[in-house]
Amino acid sequence: RYQSKIKKNNTNPTFRGPNPVVAKNQLRILYSQDIWAPKLKIKMPQTERENLNLRRDEPVQRLDPQQLFADMTETIRGQDEAVRCIVRYACASAAKRNPQRPPSIVLVGGTGQGKTLAGKTLAQAMNCQITDPNRQYGTIVVHCNELTENHDVSRLIGGSPNYVGYGDENVLSPLIANPYQVIVFDEIEKAAPRVLDVLMGALDSGEIMMSKPIDGKNMLDFRHSILLFTSNLRMNNATSHKKIGFESDSTDVVPEDMSVRYREIMVSQGMRREIVARFSDIVYFRPLLAETVIDIILLEIQKCAEEYGFDINYVEPGILQSLYDAVQLSGFGARMIRRIVSNRFDLLFATQTIGSYDLTGSIEEPVLTPSI
Repeated sequence: RYQSKIKKNNTNPTFRGPNPVVAKNQLRILYSQDIWAPKLKIKMPQTERENLNLRRDEPVQRLDPQQLFADMTETIRGQDEAVRCIVRYACASAAKRNPQRPPSIVLVGGTGQGKTLAGKTLAQAMNCQITDPNRQYGTIVVHCNELTENHDVSRLIGGSPNYVGYGDENVLSPLIANPYQVIVFDEIEKAAPRVLDVLMGALDSGEIMMSKPIDGKNMLDFRHSILLFTSNLRMNNATSHKKIGFESDSTDVVPEDMSVRYREIMVSQGMRREIVARFSDIVYFRPLLAETVIDIILLEIQKCAEEYGFDINYVEPGILQSLYDAVQLSGFGARMIRRIVSNRFDLLFATQTIGSYDLTGSIEEPVLTPSI
């Protein structure tokens, strides 16, 4: 269509085969001639340009992804693929000078797989590498089972005028003092539709307007934060949910279109499609293998002993087998390990002096013997 105009405006056009190569300035001339518009340059307003220059002078925080991955996997066991994805978004978010919106990641999987713990651990692991005290990340946990009604949106942005709670601080108030936050929305599928509509502003533009200004600010700025949403939604026939056991040494195969299929499930469960489409990524937490559960049991025994001031150097295999069977029968994954360990060994540990011990005997009659 523009070939005749190109020949008029350029006496020596560059040809590559039958079609000419249109340069950038030629395209601007042709477009302006076609719509009868003057050739103008789009300029950024002076105030926005000054703010952008100020943000460019801010120090950039570069995180080591390998170190961040190692710090997180000390606590999150058996979820290496999910942790790598979270680390990738965290490092990218920390390095941005002028982010337009926060990364929003949905963590899906069964209960007791480490989704909520991953969100609580992320800020601590990031702060180990951040030296600037003004860039330290905090953690906000929003329990969506408390936001099941539409009027519960006041807990996020404050109550409306003339209603109870107007002017009170909300659960997201720490964002005003420190915009660097890891915000975990636990069990997002339980949130009311009105709550999700409000969160769409944070996913799209990175800001939410509050009902009443706090400290002179009426906008909650999420652009420097990291949003994590946990969900217990399961996909039928998508993965083989085998029971964890000592004889199970195979991992579940996750299809490549897992993210797309989980988005469709969220839409089928009543979540609006325009909200689901704004999530940055969906990360799948696999069912825990037997070896991972044993590692977590040993870790919890050591943590429990450290609370009483001594170390555990060895644990009898029979005790590990009994604890593993109790965890498997509970049906709550790794969530019950800490409670089971605490109920079994609190009284025994409370009667011992400081030192290093071996945990022997049986689960019914455990014995602490000094380590050699």
